Amino acid sequence: MVILFRVDANERTGIGHVTRCFALAQGLKAAGHKILWLGKLFKPEMVQAIQKQQVPILEEQNFSSIEEEINTISRYTAQMNIDWVVLDGYQFDEAYQVQLRKKCHVHLLWIDDPACIQSPADVVVNQNIYATPYLYEGKVSNNVSLLTGTAFALLRPEFMGEVPQRQFNKVQQVLLTLGGTQPFELLSRFVRLLDDLKEDFALDVVIGSGSYQPLLAYAKEHCASGRRINLCISPGAQEMRQLMAKADLAISAAGSTCWELCRLGTPMLLVILADNQEKVAEEMGRQAVAINAGWANQLTDQQFQEIFLKLFYDQKLRSQFSQTAQSRVDGRGVRRVIEKLEELVGVK
Repeated sequence: MVILFRVDANERTGIGHVTRCFALAQGLKAAGHKILWLGKLFKPEMVQAIQKQQVPILEEQNFSSIEEEINTISRYTAQMNIDWVVLDGYQFDEAYQVQLRKKCHVHLLWIDDPACIQSPADVVVNQNIYATPYLYEGKVSNNVSLLTGTAFALLRPEFMGEVPQRQFNKVQQVLLTLGGTQPFELLSRFVRLLDDLKEDFALDVVIGSGSYQPLLAYAKEHCASGRRINLCISPGAQEMRQLMAKADLAISAAGSTCWELCRLGTPMLLVILADNQEKVAEEMGRQAVAINAGWANQLTDQQFQEIFLKLFYDQKLRSQFSQTAQSRVDGRGVRRVIEKLEELVGVK
């Protein structure tokens, strides 16, 4: 098969759409299929990661209109005998998808989150823990393939192998990760609040490439005074796996990072940074997969520290979260999606 991915990343929408598409693209490439990439990538490391996999990036531009964009996709589908177009992004509304289907004679895979629009796609993937086929009643055709829930979580290859056997004794290592476009002020605030605690633990802080010098200076100062603070700047997938695996407890935004943490059984305290994370955090809390601390900008300093210490000291709760999380994400989501795409175009 030849598959074209149409996905963007920017400061507003974050990098989660690209990360999960790249995970699927790596799985497809490993299965012998050809991958093409069309989209705007605002981080150089994203471009490098895709090019390292020898995936052609066709164009990286701002289209002046939907018509121009769809005409570009149509030209590529005709020239390169594309079988599937994969769309991932909130800008790909019903009107866009309908125009694309009319112009391009290809199969359409739509990777969705909110389940709030009509779609003519052949396959819809919604990897979120709250997603069910019921969400799409009346919004998709009768013959659509709905792949919903965390069984279809699109994990990077580094998270598909054996998972570590965890011990739930004293918390010694804490991971703080708020996403690839994390708000720097919030990250700094959480570092300070954790550092103010008397409890003894080391802190790994994941940050994107950007203005991190003030946080670096803070970390160096407080390492000298006893607290072990390690800044991990734009870590790759293998380094992220290592950080998650060694963490006894993680503080994370309720985005796509959740599914990787689930796979490794890392006990989680989740905060909400964007509207599309709210339902994830609520359902993770309801199913006893993690603590839902709510909207980060509404948490007082005292509330944040109290919630953190609850998980820090409750060994039984951390063990329960870890086991439940691993039962939700088994690492075979990419393979399941690929099998469906192959089935629909007759690949054996």
